[in-house]
Amino acid sequence: MTRAELRLDLEAALRRLTPKQGEALGAWLAGYTQQEIGDACGVSQQAIGYRIGGAIGRIQEYLDA
Repeated sequence: MTRAELRLDLEAALRRLTPKQGEALGAWLAGYTQQEIGDACGVSQQAIGYRIGGAIGRIQEYLDA
């Protein structure tokens, strides 16, 4: 698989995330802690952890298919 193909696959996988998963994952990848993200979103750190974990799981499922 070429780098361009991988990028397209990753972009497609990211589109499958819920808005909340995308927001949490994006902030986490930008360097914010789960606690900081939770505070900004008005939810617990644990909820953010579930969102990030769910996002990573969806991406893995899509890329493994």
